[in-house]
Amino acid sequence: MIFNSNVYLYFFIFVIIIYWLLLFTNAKLRYQNLFLLIASYFFYGWWDWLYLTLIFISTFLDYVVSILIEKSESEKRRKILLSISVIGNLTILFTFKYYNFFINNFIEVLNVLYSLTHLDIFLYDKNKILLNVILPVGISFYTFQTMSYTIDVYRRVIKAEKDLISFALFVCFFPQLVAGPIERAQDLLPQVNRKRTITIENLVKGIWYLLYGYYLKVGVADHLSEHVSKVFLDNIYIYLKNPELAVGNGSGHILLAGMAFAFQVYCDFAGYSNIAKGSAKFLGFELSENFHCPEFSKNPVELYNRWHITLNRWFTDYVYIPLGGNRLGELYQYRNILIVFFISGVWHGANWTFINWGIMNGIYAVFYVFYRKHLKDNVSNFFQQYPIIPSPVRIFLSIFFTYFLFSFAAISFRAYNFDHSYILYKDIFTNWVWNVAGKLTPDLLTYGIDILRIVFPVLILDYFRWKNDDPEWIFKTPFWVQLFVFLLLYYIIIINGVFGKDVIYFAF
Repeated sequence: MIFNSNVYLYFFIFVIIIYWLLLFTNAKLRYQNLFLLIASYFFYGWWDWLYLTLIFISTFLDYVVSILIEKSESEKRRKILLSISVIGNLTILFTFKYYNFFINNFIEVLNVLYSLTHLDIFLYDKNKILLNVILPVGISFYTFQTMSYTIDVYRRVIKAEKDLISFALFVCFFPQLVAGPIERAQDLLPQVNRKRTITIENLVKGIWYLLYGYYLKVGVADHLSEHVSKVFLDNIYIYLKNPELAVGNGSGHILLAGMAFAFQVYCDFAGYSNIAKGSAKFLGFELSENFHCPEFSKNPVELYNRWHITLNRWFTDYVYIPLGGNRLGELYQYRNILIVFFISGVWHGANWTFINWGIMNGIYAVFYVFYRKHLKDNVSNFFQQYPIIPSPVRIFLSIFFTYFLFSFAAISFRAYNFDHSYILYKDIFTNWVWNVAGKLTPDLLTYGIDILRIVFPVLILDYFRWKNDDPEWIFKTPFWVQLFVFLLLYYIIIINGVFGKDVIYFAF
């Protein structure tokens, strides 16, 4: 079930009606949670009831292990129990998400060895050992959420949850189940276990998040995808059947498509996160902010702190800091940054293009940290002494350059395989043309205007959010401004919205 469908609308209305009846009749909190849990299982099982088994396994595993960890006084036993949880969760994730990737690469290595040695021992039919399964939606999100809970119990940051219903609801709360945000137990579990109320203020804020989320998703992202696909092609099957279609794009068109794709991903994912946040407010819950105007970031590190905030927070808490963070010296810090971004690339998908994307962004971050440590003060002093470029222009250039670098790496993210990304990057540096004959894209200026026409309203709205440093900035404006923006977004969604398209991050 996807948020941008009629099915979700009917489902959500039904859930609200029953849940509010339970709430306003003072039904026991346990009954409210049980209803939300059943609704969440129904929501996830809408795709395939079979994959509910995986959620049941992860839930029961971490529920039992965390209780045993908390009861144990032996550090050795606690570590063994934690290892069981981590290995169990990662085994499920690896089997469904990465097994075929590793098998394919292993078979390619064997093929090379066979071509060199002609020994039959290196001959394998990969079709006999590959798994013919579909990646369960949201598996990376709820796996990381349950793992972080068990790790926090082990660290004695939180107490183990004894109520299985409460814990199960924490794992699969339907607004954030399939695409995040990845919630911490100390943030979401207390909301599960306390009495919840519905206020007019929260409902109005919920409507704002829903409207803005749907606008970003169906009014912007899904329209941008049409322009992005003119360069990157609609899907991998078209590319594999006709790889020649990927060749010969103009460098400017590829760069614009990369910038449009980065914005498409932002609007697609941030839109879904806002819908999740708005849906949760109607149920009396507060979810974490997952995006905060990343397109206005002035450097790569700031961008990563504004982009998929809850995932980056997860990597910081459970990978970067345990590796030593910046405490062990400069070279170790650079190493740790690169490791985190490498793992982030792997997390995003079982494809070398994602790994390449992660490494590129890691290199950006390392170079910026080096610049901040060794060069930034000198550069700032130079511009203070010789103000040859006005400060607003420098800020604009830093924002543009940061987004450009991020978009340049996003080309690898969007490519279907390593060969495809190589073709695109090669054309960037070799095919400098204004108009490409035989391609779907118009001339470069028209292509850029078509993209900007879709993107510009988001830049305006996000500018006010960025300037006020508040996702609910709209409520600080006069009532007539609020009413105008609400009605305008509603009009765009109804008249111009593209409904039914999947979310990009469902693949992760």
